[in-house]
Amino acid sequence: MIEQPVFLLGMPRSGTTWLSQVFEAHHEVLVRLSPNFSYALKDRLTTDSDRKAWSEVLAEAMRSQDPFLTQDWRRDRGDMPVHDSKLKPKHLVIKDTRYFEIYRAGMERLPEARCLFVVRHPCATLNSWGASAEFPAHARMAEEWREGRCRKEPAAGEYWGFTDWCRQARAFLALQAQDPERYRVFSFEEVVRAPAKNLASLFSFAGIELGEEVLEFVTRSHERHEGDGYSVFKNPQRVLEHWRKTFPADIAETISVELAGTDLERYLG
Repeated sequence: MIEQPVFLLGMPRSGTTWLSQVFEAHHEVLVRLSPNFSYALKDRLTTDSDRKAWSEVLAEAMRSQDPFLTQDWRRDRGDMPVHDSKLKPKHLVIKDTRYFEIYRAGMERLPEARCLFVVRHPCATLNSWGASAEFPAHARMAEEWREGRCRKEPAAGEYWGFTDWCRQARAFLALQAQDPERYRVFSFEEVVRAPAKNLASLFSFAGIELGEEVLEFVTRSHERHEGDGYSVFKNPQRVLEHWRKTFPADIAETISVELAGTDLERYLG
């Protein structure tokens, strides 16, 4: 197994797909998507899984060519770049927007692991969700923005809505305060605005040397804007500001008021 696995986590629609490809642009990094949700390794991990179980799942995820795990189904659609073959990868990054409780338990079983948790502006996150296929056609943002119940029944291990955004951000911030060498919470917007500086810090935290190929991918990913919500090719200014034109102003104001003066106000910038 890779000596120091990295868990790249975040709420759905927080930029984890783009970030996963930033990491996978590195010639020594292999990325796998949500093993516990994949067909190949479905529900193999629980909060009670021991170190052996984690080691086995991570090793199988690395070897697997399952198109969900590898995200090749997205490459086939043109949403992601095709990276060069990696015969002997040195680093494994697991990208997930589900099962945070399982990953927190896994961090206890794998003291060598590192966890990166991305936080995106809550209104941008909700707006992206509302514009995606993951937002049910019958649902209304006015009714779903706070609790996201339309996606939680019967699904388990999923996080949707403003309440979950707050709860999970605070949970990982608390873990970062307790163990800053193993947990890092960071702002999606800060990475988009100043990628070289912030990615250097994130890669260093993960024990990976930032290569030129990574920054080259970031530049390529920002050179055009594709409308598909799952594409990693986006104009950074549109990514940062588009929600302000389309997200309900009354909900945005409520969120701003509720976060003002709190530990999460920093993510409204």
